[in-house]
Amino acid sequence: MNYWILQSNPEYFRILDWLRDFTWLGDKPLLDCWHISRFKEEVSPGDTVFIWKSKGRSDIRGIYAKGKVEPLPEKFPLEDREADYFIGEKGQAEMERLKKLKQLAVRYTILCLDKPLLSDAIEEVPELRGLTILKIGQWRPGIHRVAPGQGRIIESLFCIA
Repeated sequence: MNYWILQSNPEYFRILDWLRDFTWLGDKPLLDCWHISRFKEEVSPGDTVFIWKSKGRSDIRGIYAKGKVEPLPEKFPLEDREADYFIGEKGQAEMERLKKLKQLAVRYTILCLDKPLLSDAIEEVPELRGLTILKIGQWRPGIHRVAPGQGRIIESLFCIA
């Protein structure tokens, strides 16, 4: 099993609203669609993903959700609603760009929208300081590899009271 961080930029997509509004059915939430350009052959069902909101226009960035990669469905249940969450012309251009990339199905297992694991807390952990999400520019969504040991540390820190 691998660990990944999927990044969303709130200047293009209202990720927190999307996660808040996402329809959950009992104890089995619907599948969400993400798009990736890197690591296409390495990401597989069963892998763990963390959903990262980049800064956008605020200084707040961090992990807001955790999920599992699932096999691709024939159709994503909420794909018709997703366009409403892209922002302005730049968001629409980003949506068109994403449509050309490989799809990834994610079933969320934990949402922690009110108490995310913020970048400041992550940077305090010596083993996590090397995460690429902390080092590169935040302007475009993407996928970032997380070492297994780092993934286990993030899981232990995520959504704790």
